[in-house]
Amino acid sequence: MRHLWEAESNWEAGRINLTSMAVGIPQALPPEKIYPDFDTMEKEWRDGKLYLMNPDRDLEIKWGLRYISERYKGNCKALKFFTSQSPHWY
Repeated sequence: MRHLWEAESNWEAGRINLTSMAVGIPQALPPEKIYPDFDTMEKEWRDGKLYLMNPDRDLEIKWGLRYISERYKGNCKALKFFTSQSPHWY
């Protein structure tokens, strides 16, 4: 997971991708997959990037691990898919 999530969010909880609006460490899309109340959650700008205020790091990691397990049947297969895409996504 290290390489995959470093590339996606640099392990920054609550990070929001301004292009896709994917959110969190695993970059869930739509963001409501992790945060059902995403639209009403407070957000803040830091160093030119948008973040959720008070994100739940544990929730994001648990959600991401479950997503990878269900969709790709393992970390290695998720990383293989990620590296085969241009631009990279999973």
